[in-house]
Amino acid sequence: MIASDAMPIISRDRKVTPRGIGTFSKVLAKYVREEQLMTLSEAIAKMSYLPAKRLEGIAPIFAKKGRIEVGAHADLTIFNAATIQNHGTYENPYQESTGVEYIFIGGKQVIANGEVLEGIFVGEHLSLPSVK
Repeated sequence: MIASDAMPIISRDRKVTPRGIGTFSKVLAKYVREEQLMTLSEAIAKMSYLPAKRLEGIAPIFAKKGRIEVGAHADLTIFNAATIQNHGTYENPYQESTGVEYIFIGGKQVIANGEVLEGIFVGEHLSLPSVK
């Protein structure tokens, strides 16, 4: 599985690891395109389906994540495999990745033609069930 261990961004005044912004872009650019250590399909599964599959045992909502099928949550990233690239560094972590063309979260478009659409807030908190 591939995931980011980055903490949430609270303020752009505080430095954070660049992994929170460019983890998946880096995997696609460096390890798939440049070094060819895995196929594009393998990378996508390692970043979407496999983490969701791992978590669905403790949070059943994840059974609807990481898949493209009827009834699944419509979270999709459409990118250009030839140009996707991370740009964040430890000195300047807030540099956006390039090559991401469209993003849909919950079926709602939040990025179009590589630009963030203003005023769209679609994220939701996925909590774990309470322990008894």
